[in-house]
Amino acid sequence: MIDRSLVIQLAKARLHVADRLDPVDPADVLARLREFLADLSERNASDITEAVIRRARELLADIRERTVADISSAAVQRARELLAEFGGDTTALATPDAVKRAQLLLADLSHSVPFLERSIVLEQARELLADSIEPYRWPDDQLIRFYDQGLLEVDKLRNDIAGTSDVTGDFAAALGCYVASRAVAQDNDYQQNNGALSEKLFSRFVELTMAAPFHWQSSDLEEYAEQGIAEIRKLRNDIGTEGTVTVEFTEALGYYIASRAFNLDHDQKANNGTVSDRLYARFNELVAAVPFRVTDNQLKAFAADAIAEIRKLRNDIDDAVLPSEFLEAAGYYTAFLAANLTGDQVKNGGAVAERFRGRALEALALVPYHWTDDRLAAFAADALAEIRKVRADAASYGAGAEFLEPAGYYTAYLAANLTADQLKNGGAIAERFRVRFAETLQLVPFHWGDEQLSAFIQDGIAAVRPIRPDIGGTGTVTVDYADAITRYAAGRAVLVSRDLAAGQAALADKLMQQFRELASAVPMQYPENRFEEWFDRATATLYSVRPELMLDAAGMWAPEPERIPERFSEAIADYIASLGFLFYNRVNEAAPFRELAAAGFRQL
Repeated sequence: MIDRSLVIQLAKARLHVADRLDPVDPADVLARLREFLADLSERNASDITEAVIRRARELLADIRERTVADISSAAVQRARELLAEFGGDTTALATPDAVKRAQLLLADLSHSVPFLERSIVLEQARELLADSIEPYRWPDDQLIRFYDQGLLEVDKLRNDIAGTSDVTGDFAAALGCYVASRAVAQDNDYQQNNGALSEKLFSRFVELTMAAPFHWQSSDLEEYAEQGIAEIRKLRNDIGTEGTVTVEFTEALGYYIASRAFNLDHDQKANNGTVSDRLYARFNELVAAVPFRVTDNQLKAFAADAIAEIRKLRNDIDDAVLPSEFLEAAGYYTAFLAANLTGDQVKNGGAVAERFRGRALEALALVPYHWTDDRLAAFAADALAEIRKVRADAASYGAGAEFLEPAGYYTAYLAANLTADQLKNGGAIAERFRVRFAETLQLVPFHWGDEQLSAFIQDGIAAVRPIRPDIGGTGTVTVDYADAITRYAAGRAVLVSRDLAAGQAALADKLMQQFRELASAVPMQYPENRFEEWFDRATATLYSVRPELMLDAAGMWAPEPERIPERFSEAIADYIASLGFLFYNRVNEAAPFRELAAAGFRQL
């Protein structure tokens, strides 16, 4: 015989009837929701201004204190060091060195040998006398005496020679002939066998002496040197009439002397004017190439201008004197002003000055920008205000320690942005801080207060009723809906924070879809008395199909459900399930069970 309670349980199983009917606990859903949102249960909303300032200083690599001292003198010294990199020997020029340089230039241009060596002359004389193997026929002291006499003869023959000291190496071959001629003339035995040799050698001496290149007298060259020094003073206003013409001008002065000397020799040298002009042009080039000399007073004035310019470029200097961190920049800028003064006097002066200016700006950019605590505190306040503007949770519950990193970056952004016009790449640095602000702000989990989330949960409970006909307006929203309500409240919470990151609206839609799916999947609820009613309807239908089941053993009419054979339990349960589905208009789900019940009722 069938068991009424067992059949009802079978029907409930087919209907997936909810077996947990306890009402949902909002506190439990709130705990689930916070875990789902990865949110903090509480937020520390203490004042973080000081911490923000410290973090901003770290990001800006700023220093708390500055060494304040007058760097004017140090800037002058540093400028002198920098200017000395382009030449710096202040030793006075020695005129003999310039004359010697001119002699070398003249010898090279006239293909002459500037300096006479007696040993070479004696060697040439012995070759002419065939007396190169010791013991010599003519001793050295005798030949040296003839050599000294030959110098006097050269001085007599050449009116451009002013004394034996002017005799150059160009006369070496002539003097060799003279020494050999005298040696032969005073050797009676040798003379008898070589009577005409002495005259021949002397004639050769005269011929070679007259053919030697033009010689410039030392006195002339020294006079040209004095004129050249006067010319240098005219060209260089950093020397003037009182300044020292230093050794750096030796090369230039040598060219000036050579130019004047060649110009003097216009009767002896072809194309002399061209050579002289070329030498003079080189003189001007070399004068221009010597670093400009700046006086101490000029450098002090430039240092003052440099410090004033740095103050203009850096608005973070509040001290009465320039902090020592700016020494390198001040030195380079002072050197720039000094080099710029030489623009018309020094070749490439403009390029040198521009290089100093560039290095001054680079050195200035390397000095960490300094912000006072008051200024950073104002920036920090603006940063926290910006966070409250962007984050609704910060506006509602305060921007606490969780926002330290983004607040630090935004403070640094405002501070760096202040320097955009003053520092090279200042704008790029500020923009990098701004980007990091947005990135770190996004990493701070959004915070919702208990009151706000509890309101979302209540709204979620209310949202279940319209989509669940088994609950309606008065039914119990059970614990089985906790996950669905959590998704609903999370979706609402995300919508509140949709300005936190791109794509939040899409996430909220997804959570709402999950809410609907989970809510729909919760087993249906039915009043318990309905199953008793449906059991009776199911047995009544069975009797209509199988009236013989209403007869008792004696064949008497006695419809008692307890006497229905157990083999009809499944069919009756299918019929009850179909009624349960139809109860909530779930026709498609009811149809298969109605067919199963009909087939079961007809079984033998």
